[in-house]
Amino acid sequence: MERAKTNFFCVVDGRLRTHPRDSHILPCITLDETPIAIDEIPSVRELFQTGTTTDVMPVVQLDGGNVGDGKPGELTRKLQRVLSESLACRDD
Repeated sequence: MERAKTNFFCVVDGRLRTHPRDSHILPCITLDETPIAIDEIPSVRELFQTGTTTDVMPVVQLDGGNVGDGKPGELTRKLQRVLSESLACRDD
């Protein structure tokens, strides 16, 4: 799902998902492009958004409840680390 200038991604059953490319999402990396149904939210293990100004930002709470264990997940942290390292290389 798209927000202003960011995209949301989630991890469900070990798969990274995002909404299919249409008017609800910016064209970017394509993964498992399957809409996330409201009834699937409890099974989301990780949720994060990406964007030019947000980079990779974890979402740990949604509608007053925790996403996963309420902490940034392993994949989210890895993506943050890889992006940070990649940006640092550009400064060299």
